[in-house]
Amino acid sequence: MNEWFNTSCFSTPAAGELGTAGRAPATGPDFVNTDLSLIKHFALPREGMHLEFRSEFFNVWNHPQFALPGEPGTPDDFNAPSLFGVVNSTVNNGRLIQFALKLQF
Repeated sequence: MNEWFNTSCFSTPAAGELGTAGRAPATGPDFVNTDLSLIKHFALPREGMHLEFRSEFFNVWNHPQFALPGEPGTPDDFNAPSLFGVVNSTVNNGRLIQFALKLQF
């Protein structure tokens, strides 16, 4: 994403001045993540024994999770105007699936 926010709204303050922008004048992309677990218990013929099957899905809809502007490898300052406000990386994993069996006795 070339400009996550309107970068022309910002300017370099005068030498020795702090500027007028607040601490966090812009926000980054939303973080959308959905996890899902499916669990099934099976009774076994022996008394007190049962089997549990579990499947877990992390980021089940496989949404990309974009990093904040200025994250890894991108300087978030006015000295690199072609990179200021640019989102060029992702965080978190894509969809992950894991399965498990647990025997309880």
